[in-house]
Amino acid sequence: MKELLKLKSEFSPKYVLTEKLLEVYLFFVLCIALCFAVKRISYGILLIFILILIIIGKLILEKRKSNQTYMKFYEDRIEFKGKIFLFKVQKRVLKYDEIKDITVTQGLGFIEKRFQKAFGYGNIYVYPKKGNIFSNGMQIELVANINEKIEEIKNIVGDKIR
Repeated sequence: MKELLKLKSEFSPKYVLTEKLLEVYLFFVLCIALCFAVKRISYGILLIFILILIIIGKLILEKRKSNQTYMKFYEDRIEFKGKIFLFKVQKRVLKYDEIKDITVTQGLGFIEKRFQKAFGYGNIYVYPKKGNIFSNGMQIELVANINEKIEEIKNIVGDKIR
């Protein structure tokens, strides 16, 4: 079978450093400010070092996840390979007659939605007729140029899904 479309999860350091770590920044800024306010400079410096390690670790994990996550569309099926958790890779194949719905979103929360729209990313979810998205379905997050990809998916899938 000929591969019609391949979607990859995009790795963007700029996106990871802004949206993915926003809450972490807020927490650490407050803790560091508190340490400096009570004149515990060494604790503040230690927290800065921990924050740098967290940022580096998050960038490494997100890069590994995005490199190993893709969804391939064929004439009769969708193949998925995705990195879930730290070291577990998930592989799934669904024929079009086993799919209930394919949806596209730009973020689930208020902040995530705003950042994904600004960066032009989106998430694609494939829901199976049997089971649920976690046990049998597929999901790929941070797909670049999501509006173009939606049109390509519609052209491939068309009326194959009921």
